[in-house]
Order: sequence, then structure tokens, then C-alpha cells
Amino acid sequence: MNNKQKIFLAIDNEKLINELIALIDKNKYSLASYNSEIECIENLHKNPDILLIDYHLNNNTDVKEKKSVSVIEKIKENKLSTKVFMFSEKGSAKTYINIISKIFYSFAYRL
Repeated sequence: MNNKQKIFLAIDNEKLINELIALIDKNKYSLASYNSEIECIENLHKNPDILLIDYHLNNNTDVKEKKSVSVIEKIKENKLSTKVFMFSEKGSAKTYINIISKIFYSFAYRL
């Protein structure tokens, strides 16, 4: 029986993905990475325990930066117990307010 917790990485930065994979204990966690919100949403049926997601997933334009929010909304809609940790290297007060208003578990500004 596999008792590993499932971690989804929804990040489109290959370097960051590799750094996170190197830090995560593969004996304790199973990992899956997705480069887009569509891939991530299509795999939510696997019920991840943890989701690490970049707020600016796919692109930095105003329209596309909200795609990461659609993943969170789908988690809430499906009543999953996934713990969500969202981060951004390009934050603003507007971004933080948007994140908090969606009731995210954690938001970190990446330097």
C-alpha cells in the first residue's frame, strides 16, 4: 500500500521545479508537476494532499495570471481537502488582496 502524500507542483519554471524536486523527500511524498492550469485541473481527481502553485502560472499578463486562481476555485468547487501554497515573485497589494479574498491557505512572496 502506498501511504505517500501526493504533492502537485503547478509551476511553469523548469529551474524552480527541479529545485523543489531536489528538496522533497521522495520516500515520503509522490510528486507530479504540471506546466498549465488545464493539466493540473485535469488531474485533480487524483486528490493531491498538497498543491504548490505559482500565481503567474503560464504567463504574466493580467488575463493569464488568473489561471492559477481557476485551479484553486476548482479545488474548492470539488470540496477537496488539498492544502494550497501559492507563491509569486511579482507581487503587489492587488495580488495579495485577490489571494486572500479567495481564502487561500498560504501565500508567499518569492524573492
